[in-house]
Amino acid sequence: MTCLVLSAVSGTAEADVAWSNGGVTAVGSNCDFTGGACPGGDTGWTIFDNFDLSNDDTVIALTYVSDFSVGSASDYLSTNWSIWSVDPLGPFNFLGPVASGNSVATLTTNDLSATTYTFTITGLAVVLAPGAYWLGTENVLAGDGAVTLDVMSNGTAVPGYEEQSDDKAYGFTYATGNTAFTIENNPEPASLWLVALAGLAFFIKSRIQPRIRQTPALI
Repeated sequence: MTCLVLSAVSGTAEADVAWSNGGVTAVGSNCDFTGGACPGGDTGWTIFDNFDLSNDDTVIALTYVSDFSVGSASDYLSTNWSIWSVDPLGPFNFLGPVASGNSVATLTTNDLSATTYTFTITGLAVVLAPGAYWLGTENVLAGDGAVTLDVMSNGTAVPGYEEQSDDKAYGFTYATGNTAFTIENNPEPASLWLVALAGLAFFIKSRIQPRIRQTPALI
């Protein structure tokens, strides 16, 4: 019986989409990169958008969509990403993100246009409680010539709105609409225990019932 419980809990869980901000609709006009100059001449631009989690989740992957308005996918180096429990551009942004890092995403072509790609980051293990969060992404590009822009979603997951930061203490700009991204998670650990307990109960029941049927009736 112990082996049954361990096998149920330790089995590899498949990723699930904990949040989707809707399908891609159009290339935006807001920078989401570190590289060449964008409006104002600044060299670092981050796109933020909010999402909600209704359960305890372990974020293991995320995706977002960007368009190479100048340059190509060969200019991509890595991604600066961050997850916040407060508005990154709000009065409590001094608290900083709950998790952040630099990762190399896998790029796959997106049907929106020949220069649009879906960026997929895996290998994460960010444990989050239920609540409201913000995701920030910034492409690190080679050289000074490449530029990537955000790609808008239809915003089916509401409420939600996009913000843009020029990575300075001030001078933030608020973008409009939503950006296309997803948050992927492992199934809730508690649910795995429920599966294990259900299997254990079935095992015990299957062992007991035949013995009950074989017990002779008392006269």
